[in-house]
Amino acid sequence: GSLEMEARSLSTLGDAASNSGKMLSADHYFNECLQIARQQEFANLIAVNLAMRASGSFWKNEIASSITDCREAIERARYIRDLLAELIALTIGGMALGQAGDLIEGRQRLEQGLRISRRMHSKIWEGMSLYEIGKIAFLEENYQEAYELASEAICVLRKTESGMTMCGPCALGLLASATEDSTQNCAALEEAEALLPQGSIGYTYLNFYELAIEVSLRAAHWDEADRYARALEDYTKEEPIPRSEFFISRARVLAAHGRGHRDKDTMSELLRMRGKAQRIGLKFAEFALEKALSSN
Repeated sequence: GSLEMEARSLSTLGDAASNSGKMLSADHYFNECLQIARQQEFANLIAVNLAMRASGSFWKNEIASSITDCREAIERARYIRDLLAELIALTIGGMALGQAGDLIEGRQRLEQGLRISRRMHSKIWEGMSLYEIGKIAFLEENYQEAYELASEAICVLRKTESGMTMCGPCALGLLASATEDSTQNCAALEEAEALLPQGSIGYTYLNFYELAIEVSLRAAHWDEADRYARALEDYTKEEPIPRSEFFISRARVLAAHGRGHRDKDTMSELLRMRGKAQRIGLKFAEFALEKALSSN
């Protein structure tokens, strides 16, 4: 009969689903947890589960909702002095802001999270924060900084027993994105893929495959782009994720265009994907689609 224990159990089920890459199920559990927590005013549960619901919104392509939840979560976490809840909200909020094109506030949120991770002496969160800041640098087209931050993240993560399986593939994917050295690029992707089955969680799989697709598209490795899109599709087949479905379709049409396909169906799909990117608010994802459309 304990509503608090019920809410905590729902939150834990959400974590388990998220770690398995089932982001829609996770979102359902976090929503149920929040309904109880808000009704009963369980302040400590509201902050962290708002942040986790924001993660669900992120993967559902509801970027504005994700940002809104994170802002409330940050305020609540600071009020009750819950550093972990604040760190989670800052990280997810920074991710969402970056995807929406607000790189300045996105970086600010992530740098605040990095400072908290260091106060907490959490190497995994420090590595994750460095990686996410590196993604912002990459979106800013500051590739040298992105490379340096990815390298620093990898160095930090290697100091922990599980750091490289938890976030290493993401940092290695960013490193591959930011380097022009094809040998280092391939080595980073190979190491990342080898790490995934050793205990990586949903966040890691999803982020790595997105990065690997981008690396392959930029390098005009069309078969590799298709292979990574297929791997992402296979990973999410039990519970397809809207964000992943977008990047799978985007990868395939850009690879087809890169191979020289200029037929009506390919051009129509490029237009459809550009429109979808605009509706979702994924400003960074529009560029390659726009470039493909303007090259004809």
